[in-house]
Amino acid sequence: MYKKLYYKVSYLWKRILKKFIEINAKIHGRSFYCRSLAGNSKYYNLSVASDMNVSCNCSDIYGEGILGNMNYNSLNEIMHGKKADSFRKKLANGKLPITNCATCYDLTTKAINYRNPKNLLIENTIHCNLNCLGCYRENIQQIRKIKFLSLNDIEKIAKSIKGINTIHYYNQGEPFFSKNIKKELQIIRKYHPDIKIIISTNGLLLNTKEKREAAMLADEIIFSVHGSNTKSLRKYQKNGDFNKVFTNMKNLVKYKDKKDKPAITWKYVLFWWNDSSKEIKNAISLAKKINLNGILFEKTQHPLYAISFKHHLSLGYLNKISHFQNNICYIKLKL
Repeated sequence: MYKKLYYKVSYLWKRILKKFIEINAKIHGRSFYCRSLAGNSKYYNLSVASDMNVSCNCSDIYGEGILGNMNYNSLNEIMHGKKADSFRKKLANGKLPITNCATCYDLTTKAINYRNPKNLLIENTIHCNLNCLGCYRENIQQIRKIKFLSLNDIEKIAKSIKGINTIHYYNQGEPFFSKNIKKELQIIRKYHPDIKIIISTNGLLLNTKEKREAAMLADEIIFSVHGSNTKSLRKYQKNGDFNKVFTNMKNLVKYKDKKDKPAITWKYVLFWWNDSSKEIKNAISLAKKINLNGILFEKTQHPLYAISFKHHLSLGYLNKISHFQNNICYIKLKL
């Protein structure tokens, strides 16, 4: 109930902010551009959902940013289609085509030349085994007509993404929830043996030989573990279990043995309850202990009431030992 209310308030705030940005643009005669629509996203916004819908925004839980569907058109056709063009025209006229534009990192006033996309986010399933504080799953489930990409869907996507350099294999669901994830990645590798594949996971389901073999097909596995103990973790990642995830991380490192790939990274989103120097030091120590490639700390603004103000104000422990770039502090642990 509380989460539903928060999302309604958040949506209303974005609508107000959107209107304010548009009024300001009209006063100053300003045009907008979108890196995602220009094939130049730095934040992997361009995404294919579990129902094959292509959206310009990775957090499009309202379905406002849908540009087309890959069951009917290729990615290239969708990016040059009527919907994408209409979005670009609205931006050029100082209008924001969807509500999420108001808080999107890819919105800019700097002119961008269109190019074929180099990054694509693929959501193989909408299902997840956790109930995270910042995830409005009820709304997402209503938007997605189909909950899993089929192997035929994956093959259709793989044939259609010529020119893509990097695939981010995750979005609103848990990638390893799919029983077919190994076959899915094998299909992508069949058509694109050299493409870079990055998978983000909560780590709980990466616990079998089959799933570890699937992980070996990626270039990087990112474990999203937001705390260094279960009590801290569960404040955001409801139903999480730190000990199980940590064991799965450790076992994947062992399974990888001395291979170069995949790089194994721990992603730790900072909130006010997990940002103490003690807990951060513990996380870094544990990451070193099991020989991870690195640990990534990320400042977030969502949900608003969970913000780590000390790190946003450059007063946190990480601000003293390292530095943030685009809200991310990456600590390399292994050459």
